[in-house]
Amino acid sequence: MRLRLNLIAAVLCLLPTAVWAEGKRDPDLPKLDPEGYWRVVTDDPSTTTSKCIGKNISPECTLETEIAAFFRADNDLLTVATGMRRQQWEERLTKTSETSIKYRIVSSGRVGKNPPKYDDMHQEFSWVKGDVWVIVDERDCRGNQCAEPTPATAPFFLMRYAFHKFGRRWLSIYSGDLHWVQ
Repeated sequence: MRLRLNLIAAVLCLLPTAVWAEGKRDPDLPKLDPEGYWRVVTDDPSTTTSKCIGKNISPECTLETEIAAFFRADNDLLTVATGMRRQQWEERLTKTSETSIKYRIVSSGRVGKNPPKYDDMHQEFSWVKGDVWVIVDERDCRGNQCAEPTPATAPFFLMRYAFHKFGRRWLSIYSGDLHWVQ
C-alpha cells in the first residue's frame, strides 16, 4: 500500500498540473475514485459499471470506451474512442482469457502552459494546452482473482491516458503504462 502511494506521488510530480480558477472543480476532469472502489468492464454491459461506453462526450466516457475496446477486442469501440480506425491494431485486438478488468481513476489534470514532450515507443507525441490527462490503476481479472502489483511490476499497472477535445467530442490521443514515461 505504501509503495503504491509513494509511486503515485512520484508520478504526479512528473506530470503537468492544473489549478482551476477560484477553486472550482474542472467539469471535464473525472472524479478520483476512493481507495478500495473499483470500476469494472466485462463483456456484458449489464455487469459493467460504466453506462457511457461508446459515447465520447467527456474524457471519462472516452477513457471507459477505450478500456472496453481493448478488453472486448472491439475495433468499433476503439474507433469511437480514438476517432480513427486502427488497422494495425486489428491483430492486437484479440480476446484474452480474462473475465473482467477492474480499474480506478487515481489522478487527473489539465495540461498547462508548458506541456511535456517525449518520444514514446519511437513515436513523437506532444500534448497541447487544455488537453486532459488521467492516471488509471488497472487490473486484469479471471473470476474473482485479479492481478496484484509487486514492487517490480507496479509501474505496469498504472496507465496514463490523454484526451483532446475536437468540437463536441473528446478523443483519446495517447494511452500507455507509466513504465514508458521518461
